[in-house]
Amino acid sequence: MLIRNVRALQPGIDNSPPGWRTWMGQILVIVETADGLIGYGVGGGGKAGIHVIETALRQILVGADSTDVEAIWEEMYRSTLAYGRKGIAIMAISGVDLALWDLRAKRQKKPLVELLGGTTDESIPVYKTGSSATEGITAGKSGFSAVKIHAGVNPGQDLSAIVEGIRKVRETLGPALRLMGDACMKMDVATTLRLAEQLEPYDLYWLEEPLPPDDLEGYARLRDECPIPIAGGE
Repeated sequence: MLIRNVRALQPGIDNSPPGWRTWMGQILVIVETADGLIGYGVGGGGKAGIHVIETALRQILVGADSTDVEAIWEEMYRSTLAYGRKGIAIMAISGVDLALWDLRAKRQKKPLVELLGGTTDESIPVYKTGSSATEGITAGKSGFSAVKIHAGVNPGQDLSAIVEGIRKVRETLGPALRLMGDACMKMDVATTLRLAEQLEPYDLYWLEEPLPPDDLEGYARLRDECPIPIAGGE
């Protein structure tokens, strides 16, 4: 049960698995125990995140009891307070934490969902994310009943391309499709409200992360004033 080794890597762009978001700095974290179990987790921070894992976090992890997941998280968080608390350090910790939960499930020979109180025989709705209207339409035509596409601009930029993309997906796939937009934290309140007004006729299920995550006042205002439900900002 003791951790023997921890390492992290970022798959190269040419050989990345399909859908691997290398451009976002996603990394794969691998935690090995002395009795031969291997846990996998997905973290972030690119090369900087890998450095945090293989230096600062490694000192905590190697030799620790892999089953004490919650205590390990607390120690990782405390050890990175001087430069962490969010951003790269938390993304690195998250990858390790997921790998430890994977180990816990494997050790108990159960799906992780059962350890967390769920069941494997319950279906849940899913959606397909695409970066463009074309990808959204392809996803809808391939059987997805819910689709999310890019829907954000920098403050002051022209909104017409975003509005046209949403319109095209809605009109191509029809009213039954659950359609969402992801603004990728690019906008300010004024831009979000202008965009939402133009997108209102196309029945978006939500607009995701239109503001930077720390703009809590902005998100509070959007929840009062925006005609489209807002996801993110908690």
